[in-house]
Amino acid sequence: MYVHSRNRWVAPRYWVRYDGAPEDYLLTVVCFSPGLVVFGPTVRRVTVVFLVVGGCYTLVRKHLPRVEERLF
Repeated sequence: MYVHSRNRWVAPRYWVRYDGAPEDYLLTVVCFSPGLVVFGPTVRRVTVVFLVVGGCYTLVRKHLPRVEERLF
């Protein structure tokens, strides 16, 4: 990003290296944990489904083939 007050570009800092990284799943667990504690059984079920899907995606992410966008 460009910082106008300093007249220079600053490199971004990433907390998550890539989509599906272990820290990405950790962030998902932290953000969805209130759904397990605060809300009722319906929201808990939906939260568990999202956590399971996110965990599975994290496990297979590195093995998925890369899909390149092609302009026709």
